[in-house]
Amino acid sequence: MSTRLDELVQELGQADRQERIELLIDLARELPPLPDRLAGSRDESHRVPECQSPVFLFVEPAESGRIRLYADAPAEAPTVRGFVALLVAGLDGATPAEVANLPDDILDRSGVREILGMQRISGLYGILRRLRALAAQLPQPESPAKMPADTPSADPPSAASSDPSTAAASTPDPEALIAALRTVTDPELHVNVIDLGLVYGIQTQGHEVHVEMTLTSPACPAGPQMIRDAVAALEKVEGVTKAHVKLVMNPPWSPDRMTDAARDELGIF
Repeated sequence: MSTRLDELVQELGQADRQERIELLIDLARELPPLPDRLAGSRDESHRVPECQSPVFLFVEPAESGRIRLYADAPAEAPTVRGFVALLVAGLDGATPAEVANLPDDILDRSGVREILGMQRISGLYGILRRLRALAAQLPQPESPAKMPADTPSADPPSAASSDPSTAAASTPDPEALIAALRTVTDPELHVNVIDLGLVYGIQTQGHEVHVEMTLTSPACPAGPQMIRDAVAALEKVEGVTKAHVKLVMNPPWSPDRMTDAARDELGIF
């Protein structure tokens, strides 16, 4: 990750919740407009499909093996636009390798996960994946000249490090974790815990997953069963050996956390 992006992520993560929202809104205001030559290219080939809001990304090669990053996101979604602006400010002028190796923990380190619902978070993961894919398609800087044949070589990678299935298992896919939690429903409302906004956070540590989840009411009798269901669903995800679900009541749940899909199911308009 570039030094500039790391500094921005750290600044955002150290702010309290309200300051973090205000910083994202400030960043949203500072997102540069697309160049005229790209303004007409806001089409499906440049859109991030996982985002509810229309987000468009453009990554181009620049001089000295660097990249130029351009993006557009609607002002009507200021927190998403602010996150996009943070990536542009931190990655414009970075190397393709720095962009291609963006870590998913940006969302945790920046504290963005704490202020957005899981539907939005899923879209932000989509932005990170799209940026990595676009950067990987760019020409990479030339490799150093080969060493003479008699130069001792490094030990070959072990079978564990070169086995793609092992590498994948060490980092459970965030999208798969969210999808698993969508199978867990509130038995009284018959809506999944993601769309209800009951999931406050998901963190991975190696093969283990830690989830913070709340209930629509502290007295909800279905709480223990929902936690057991969540643990069972998460431990079925590839790469997860142990799931921990912690019940939290602060901040209290409110209907504002529900997605539009949940509102439709419950008939709330």
